[in-house]
Amino acid sequence: MKKKSLLMLVLLGIIAGSTFAQFSIGAGGYFTNDFGGGFEESNPDAKMEMPYMSGGIFAFFDVKYIQLSVGMLAFNNTTSEINNINSSTERKMYGMDIGLFGKIPLSIGKHFTLFPLLGVDYRLILTARDITAKDYNEGQYKNPAGKSAPWDFSAFWFKAGLGLDFSFNDTLFLRGEALYGVRLSSKYERDAVEKNSSRAALLGHGLTMRLALGYKLN
Repeated sequence: MKKKSLLMLVLLGIIAGSTFAQFSIGAGGYFTNDFGGGFEESNPDAKMEMPYMSGGIFAFFDVKYIQLSVGMLAFNNTTSEINNINSSTERKMYGMDIGLFGKIPLSIGKHFTLFPLLGVDYRLILTARDITAKDYNEGQYKNPAGKSAPWDFSAFWFKAGLGLDFSFNDTLFLRGEALYGVRLSSKYERDAVEKNSSRAALLGHGLTMRLALGYKLN
């Protein structure tokens, strides 16, 4: 039993050592969007869509098989109501992405490392204001209770994709990533669906492209 316990500790030490031996950090820019979202209504026949395109900056912390990333982004979200009378509301939003991904690095030659990515990203909306409002405070998004609640637009994303590192030397590298994801409905969308049984939420999905400069710490 003692030998097995000792062997287990040795194996765990080797795994931990090999993982933390490749610790790296980096920062760069990224592009992201949402092709869908909103809800459709069967009676009357109507649809509310809320796609957007966005860009921002991000930083990543890499421990060989795990990548944690934090990003800041800004975008205009246009909520379009399509029925007999078309109308839309354009909001300026600021938010942050917090992502945790598993990765499997595969060396390709001397300078390149390819790695599949799979993980979850939480997009937290920090501010949401109607840019057509004359008064800055009046433009704040408010929930039915009349309280400012931009986080009602926040949502969890599930993403998968590929990344590629190009090493300039033993410490400096360029990282590119392409991810596709689908998301859960936001509270804003869930509340809209719960108010009317004829409504159904639409799938939110989109692409994320990231480019960053990284540095290996050891």
